[in-house]
Amino acid sequence: MATLKRSTNHFANWAHKFFLWPALFACFVWLISGFSHPLMTWIGPQPANFRAPVVKQIDYDAQTTSNLLAQTSQQSANLVKVIASENGALLQATYEQNQPRQYFDLTTGAQVAEQDKQQAIWLAGYYSGLPAEQIEQVEFINEFSAEYPWVNRLLPVYRVSYSDDAGHIAFIYTETNTLASLTNDTRIVLQSVFRALHTWNWLEFTGPFRVLIIGYLMLALLAMSVSGLIYLINRSWRRMPAHNKLHRASAYLVVIPLFMWSFSGFYHLLTAEYSPARAGLKLSTDLPKTPVSEQAMNLVLTQIQQSRQVNSLNLIAAPSNKNEQTKSSKTTPVLRLSYQAEGAQQHKALTKEDKYKGISQEAKVVYFDGKTGQALTDFNDKQYAMWLAEQYSESATAADAQIVRFFGMGYDFRNKRLPVWRVSLNDVDKTQLFIDSQSGVLADASTASSRLESLSFSMLHKWNFLVPLTGRQVRDYFIVAFIFFSVVLTYFGLKLQLERMGIRKAKAR
Repeated sequence: MATLKRSTNHFANWAHKFFLWPALFACFVWLISGFSHPLMTWIGPQPANFRAPVVKQIDYDAQTTSNLLAQTSQQSANLVKVIASENGALLQATYEQNQPRQYFDLTTGAQVAEQDKQQAIWLAGYYSGLPAEQIEQVEFINEFSAEYPWVNRLLPVYRVSYSDDAGHIAFIYTETNTLASLTNDTRIVLQSVFRALHTWNWLEFTGPFRVLIIGYLMLALLAMSVSGLIYLINRSWRRMPAHNKLHRASAYLVVIPLFMWSFSGFYHLLTAEYSPARAGLKLSTDLPKTPVSEQAMNLVLTQIQQSRQVNSLNLIAAPSNKNEQTKSSKTTPVLRLSYQAEGAQQHKALTKEDKYKGISQEAKVVYFDGKTGQALTDFNDKQYAMWLAEQYSESATAADAQIVRFFGMGYDFRNKRLPVWRVSLNDVDKTQLFIDSQSGVLADASTASSRLESLSFSMLHKWNFLVPLTGRQVRDYFIVAFIFFSVVLTYFGLKLQLERMGIRKAKAR
């Protein structure tokens, strides 16, 4: 036992000697920037509406709409759907992912000029609650920035800035009528502080050099937290000066959280830097060239007229033989009708907590035969998601799929898209694909190893184990409290070190 105590004390002394100053620096930098993260959530702007607008009015000519579907699919559109707009339903066609979308009138078939920009302006007002008269500028952006970082996932978006006192900016993703982000001047400053001091984004141009610096500081902090735990176990605190006891008392509170944050942060750094990013890939196959019949169009659009809870109507390619869903399967035109989530029409009050838990935009999906207009009984959303997953996979087949209606472990709120299907593949990596069947997009992907890191970051870094017990806001209060005690620990540790240095200098004289 005495030998173990001596060897652990030797390690602790060595760690304090070589890692004290970098660990003190890392503590101050990451604790201050870490506090900015919950602060952004507390004081950041909140949307006036959380749900996407539904199709409330639809004027159409069945033959014209059928011709539009045929025309856009033959012109190699990637995605064609009927969606809500300020003046009723329109047909939206996406030809290039990095270009504005095109819109067509369902009655005349005429293209509506500049509608994608007008759609963004309408949606910005719908989500922000601010009047159009306060709009200062509307920009189409195709890359991430400090204002709109990569964690938002959705591109391209429109940046709609307002001239109000808070400097609100809404980022609108028109494909799904979604608010990608709502920010203001204060949140942008806090976000810049977080990214500069917590992730060191200003060093991204250096590549692996940034990883080496952050990795070294994290290892220093990890070594100091382990050595601090050793001191707490091996040393008595009798006969200590008062400020030494304050340092030790705060260490009892924060040594384990510091270990959790530094370990999970280092693990996350390596995974984020060297794992391939696969989110946002388009999975859908080419749209069918066979036209949708006028009969089918009339039957389905009539259903939209009779309902006030429709999100969108998509034209998709589905396997002709529903019992043989392989990559080589021939495809047939199918219409996918998406109904709004329950409670939307009752104007259920939604909160910031709902935003992070996730607001599922679909309650029900019905597929219709593009030739007859009859609802399909042998093909559903789960089968479509599994078929899309197999289009993405090189060799593995889809084993199973479960619907994900809320953000949580393995699929968090940064992904924006709900609901999605979690499709498990039969491969050695135990891959799971998160499929947004509404847009035919791979929203996220994970393997067994990446899920382990995700679990580590969720539980050890973000303390999500507290959320089921306390909710997100109280969880944030706990984190901020431990950040405060960590700053106290760092302050007294710095004071002790400076005193020791002064004593050594005095003896040297």
